[in-house]
Amino acid sequence: MYPSIRQSKMLYRLRLQLFCNITELAGVFSVSDETVCRDVRQLAEMHLVRKVHRGVATLHETMESPFQKRIAEQHEEKHQIAEICSELFPDGTTLMLDCGNTISYVARSLAKHKDLRLITNSTDIA
Repeated sequence: MYPSIRQSKMLYRLRLQLFCNITELAGVFSVSDETVCRDVRQLAEMHLVRKVHRGVATLHETMESPFQKRIAEQHEEKHQIAEICSELFPDGTTLMLDCGNTISYVARSLAKHKDLRLITNSTDIA
């Protein structure tokens, strides 16, 4: 597995758990503890996580509900918005998509396009 994919999955896991143990992550991804430590170090340098003793944690305790919970809310409305947006862009378009759960629906609906170039800061969309 590519480091960037593994790091994306680590970030996803952190959004749900708020803390992950290095050894646990190594087992989940079938890599060494040192590989996970390198990934965590890179994510911390990008200010996406914070390193803690034998683990990794989110930067901030947040009251906001986890992304996966929010993405399931108002599913039908978000799907309709995504379909309308998808029709607005012809094949070959270049788009910049920000993060957000409705935008994730839009990105999925754009998957049927050809020669589409997306620029995003969202690990879910990437």
